[in-house]
Amino acid sequence: MLFTTIGSRDWDRGGNHSVTRATEAFLQAGEAPVLVTLGASSAVDGEDFFDHVTAEVTEAGARALVVTGPGTPPQRRFDPSLVHVTDFEPFSRVAHRCRAAVHHAGIGTTVAVMRAGVPHLAVPKGFEQTVTAALNEELGIGITVPWRRRGRDLRRGVERLLRDEELQTAATNLSQRLGDDGAAASAAAVASDVSC
Repeated sequence: MLFTTIGSRDWDRGGNHSVTRATEAFLQAGEAPVLVTLGASSAVDGEDFFDHVTAEVTEAGARALVVTGPGTPPQRRFDPSLVHVTDFEPFSRVAHRCRAAVHHAGIGTTVAVMRAGVPHLAVPKGFEQTVTAALNEELGIGITVPWRRRGRDLRRGVERLLRDEELQTAATNLSQRLGDDGAAASAAAVASDVSC
């Protein structure tokens, strides 16, 4: 219910926010990747996030689309057929083409991934992220690995993210319920619950 009230449109729709040629080529060249991002939080020190998450995703047998924002890209060299790194792509145009997402649980990224209908692995570090990650779990669309435990628990989290069909089903179902106009869906839900 909470997330249906957040914005009726993705911020990056419209204008000339198109997918870059390099990213489009990567998306078309193989299986749907896992989206790895820190959203706007990448402006805050992401430490080893991109290197560590990307390694876990590829070691679990998946490809990775790493969107760094202004953050430092992965320092490790990865096979370019398995990993594509870019500083920006419009989530409204790439998230639905991914099989899952690993992110920080910032509200903007979370809503974009919810709309895309893919399951989440949240690695919250600060701000509202812990609360948002907990709501993802409550909705059955995601799991959480706290930032301080990412070194120890990330591998298990990535493996579950890629194999748990219930997460995928719940994420798909929620995406279908959200539709394009979250405010109208919220108003209708409230109106149907009001008794005189």
